[in-house]
Amino acid sequence: MAPALNIDAIPLDIDLTDDAALDEFLDFGDIEEQYAVHVADQFDTILVIDGVPVVDEGKKEKLFTVIRKQFGKEGVHVKDQPHGFMMPMDAATGKSKGFVFVDFATPADADKALKHLQYFKFDKSHTFFLNKFADVEKYAAVPDQWDEERALGKAPEYVERGFLRDWLLDAGARDQIAVFNKTAVSVMWGNKANGPDVIHERENWTEGYIAWSPRGSYLASVHRMGIALWGGAAMDRLMRFHHPGVRFLDFSPKESYLVTFSPEPLPMPTNPAQPWGPESAGHHVIIWDIRTGHILRSFALTAEEIATKNVPWPLFKWSFDEAYFARIVGNAKLAVYEAPGMGLLDKKSIPIPGITEFEWMPYTPDEDEAAAKDGGKKKQQQNKRVQAPPYTIAYFVPQTGPDQPAQLALMSLPNKQVYRSKQVFFGLSAKIHFQSQGDYLLFKVDRTNRSGKASFVSLEVFRLREKDYPADSVEVKEIMVAFGWEPHGNRFAMITTSDVVSADLDLKAVLAGAPGKMTTHIYQVEAAVEKKGASVVPGGVKLVKAMDRKAVNALYWSPKGRYIVFAGLRNLQGVLEFYDVDATAGEANTATVTTSVNGKTVTSTKEVDPVQLLAATEHHGSSDVAWDPTGRYVMSSVTMWAKGMDNGVMLFDVRGTMLYKHSREQLKQALWRPRPPTLLPKHKQAKVRKNIKQYARDFEIEDATASSALSAAELEERRRLFDAWIQFRSRALLAIEAEDEIVTVLDN
Repeated sequence: MAPALNIDAIPLDIDLTDDAALDEFLDFGDIEEQYAVHVADQFDTILVIDGVPVVDEGKKEKLFTVIRKQFGKEGVHVKDQPHGFMMPMDAATGKSKGFVFVDFATPADADKALKHLQYFKFDKSHTFFLNKFADVEKYAAVPDQWDEERALGKAPEYVERGFLRDWLLDAGARDQIAVFNKTAVSVMWGNKANGPDVIHERENWTEGYIAWSPRGSYLASVHRMGIALWGGAAMDRLMRFHHPGVRFLDFSPKESYLVTFSPEPLPMPTNPAQPWGPESAGHHVIIWDIRTGHILRSFALTAEEIATKNVPWPLFKWSFDEAYFARIVGNAKLAVYEAPGMGLLDKKSIPIPGITEFEWMPYTPDEDEAAAKDGGKKKQQQNKRVQAPPYTIAYFVPQTGPDQPAQLALMSLPNKQVYRSKQVFFGLSAKIHFQSQGDYLLFKVDRTNRSGKASFVSLEVFRLREKDYPADSVEVKEIMVAFGWEPHGNRFAMITTSDVVSADLDLKAVLAGAPGKMTTHIYQVEAAVEKKGASVVPGGVKLVKAMDRKAVNALYWSPKGRYIVFAGLRNLQGVLEFYDVDATAGEANTATVTTSVNGKTVTSTKEVDPVQLLAATEHHGSSDVAWDPTGRYVMSSVTMWAKGMDNGVMLFDVRGTMLYKHSREQLKQALWRPRPPTLLPKHKQAKVRKNIKQYARDFEIEDATASSALSAAELEERRRLFDAWIQFRSRALLAIEAEDEIVTVLDN
């Protein structure tokens, strides 16, 4: 067949005998297609096995027989000789080169061999390394020079996203609040005097709900087809994550990864626009790289989770630095994965039969920078305390038999070594609570007596900054309603009730605030004291104060510690009680009391109560309470989910003084924007605290100036309204006078 020739395209002055000139106008495509060699077999049945023993020609067949037999044990079939094996020989030595080509009966057999016999130990000196022949050819063809544009395509044009922590530059050091009501989302400044100041507001910003990332860099909105992240000074859309039917989302601690869940399994991809591949089809959970928007890995639910539709959220729990994340699989093992590779640690799960709960320890390196600067290594050594392994998981296994008590354990990673454990008899379930710095750990264990007829709660408190990690037990006979550790402190608080769960009063009603006696408790964990030449004073858990007959069912510690709010939410009418649990800080614990007895003056000392009530107020019908990230303000809110009317927020200062009330019809969410950890080192923070009175005076001057400006603005507005009224009155009088003149003329 002659090549196609486009006569019309040939210039008239071309030399038709010049083959090189005519090639430009000749089309050989049909000839190339006709005589192209189409390889039916793409080598997908051939594997290359490296690590094979070196043998001479006489032992080849015997080696092939042994290898064939080993493959047969795995149900893998090799083609019959002479096509099954091909072993290159060294002509100089007459021996093999240490590798062999194996041709399997089907591609499925080749895949199965690659999966089950990779790293197979043939004998003490030889381990098999298997690769597909097609892969060998593919990788051999990789050019020596990396061409990024050819491999990945042209890089997208860089788009400036702005400073993601722009709100921290506010001159007044204000915090932001995101409010979702009706169909609109608003981002506003949480002013302390004149109400919130809206800076961004959009209709239909979300189809589900909103959530801040842990450090406040991103605002997430939930949509039917996925998640969108917003941020920067203008709250622009920064990234989209396509996950159809998404319901839940969770951020990693440092905002590097996003985890999403949808009850709808991922379909088989049908176009390149879908970010997941065929290996993710049928999965429900995706882990994304926030910066690139790429899928790092997807996960399937267990058969039990699918059958019961009971998926714990968050499904994965992260270590403090995002190096690991983990989940419980089937109450039988703990699966720990490494980031960013997303692979299973040591390629296998940790078997822990019966495990029901686990938590990662928050880790804070014990490095006192102020001591190092002020007193050098000696002073730093004096302040050094015992430090638990940084990657520690606390887990609970309930009692499974009369001779197998419940187990509380601390396990370090990556060596998977249990370095502290405790057995608790008749422990049925537990909740695990770490103090924010990882100094203390509390297991709230639900237990029964030996007969199983009576139940109670056991608090097992571990002191993780002391040698051998001692543990103390506190027995609680009442139902526990709420619990919380003091951040950066050694105290914890809880609320209990004496109500008995019965057919007429179930546990959910009790926890929501059913009529009954609520008691608040504040405990303090004391460390053991060891002095030279004296016996060791053991540490333990001490009850600081208990207050009964309270109408509260929730507690909220300030992010900075010391202050706590006990709240009666939903059914308990919005009671808010503000307490200072360290009122005697920096002062004497005793006070001198002078009384008169029979005309004589008697002086005595009285111990001062460290827990003092600062204010008792209420926000009727409130359903949520939240401290701002700095611990300066408390926001209570009434959402439409709890109450159909009077929706809105109220702002209080740390002493319980109401600053303002802001109404929002059909309020759904009101969320403080979190702050990232401070960049100030410890010695500079100590300097600020030392000079706090000086800073306080500056703040008072700023507040007075702002108040004066506000007063001046109010006076100006009143003056404008008064002038407008005078003008209106004058016009009205003139109109009345004109009307009277017209009537007089008509009468005459």
